[in-house]
Amino acid sequence: MYFYLYDSFLSEGRYEKEISEIENYLTDIGIAGAIERVSIFKTVKDILKNAVTKKGATTIVIVGNDNTFREAIKYIPDFNISLGFIPLGQQNHIAKFLGIPCGAAACDSLSARIIEKIDIGRINDRYFLSSVSIPKTLQTIDCDGKYSISLKEVGNVTICNAPFGEEMRDMQYDYLDPRDGKLDLFIQTAPISIFGKVRWWFGGQNNALSQSHFITKKIQLRSENPITIFVDKTKMEDKNFEISLAEEKIKIIIGKGRMF
Repeated sequence: MYFYLYDSFLSEGRYEKEISEIENYLTDIGIAGAIERVSIFKTVKDILKNAVTKKGATTIVIVGNDNTFREAIKYIPDFNISLGFIPLGQQNHIAKFLGIPCGAAACDSLSARIIEKIDIGRINDRYFLSSVSIPKTLQTIDCDGKYSISLKEVGNVTICNAPFGEEMRDMQYDYLDPRDGKLDLFIQTAPISIFGKVRWWFGGQNNALSQSHFITKKIQLRSENPITIFVDKTKMEDKNFEISLAEEKIKIIIGKGRMF
């Protein structure tokens, strides 16, 4: 059974025509289903739980943008379902990596039903899809309980599960595979100027930074003071973080143009 979760922003009138086209096409190809919209009274978590436990949904389709998809990912591993995506609106970098076109054309990907099992990251008690980043830090990083990495100079730390977001645009290498059962750790440090000072580049010129790459399965961050990190672009603060892959994988319906 297909179930469609609509983001609240799709209630704006400018999306009315496009949504009508999508719903008509879904009916034509035989995969229409129940619809619920996120609102101040219904959260993504509430809708997902109700769809699976009360309505028996086996495929949940997120209709919205990157933010909608990321919010759903926080809860999807708790349910044994397949996940689809119909991207609409702005900020659809995730759809690009999944090979899913925007709008009604995404319905063909749903109908073809090509499913991949994707790794999902876990940080403390929540899931994440793409990455954890720690900007401009000297944080010591414990890897797999076997070795630690201590930065000698301020650097940007990125822990990548899947290169699915715009924040990973500088690390989209062929070996980044969201099915490989590992985390990729990147450390970027700035070069030193002739005056002995660190030079930071701004405006997206991260290619000027020196980058190191490590492969790991579990990372621990410990500090006497709160550490500021960004999990799929959402800010978090704590003194202790444990980052790993969840035991569960998520089943995602992808498109033919997927980038992995």
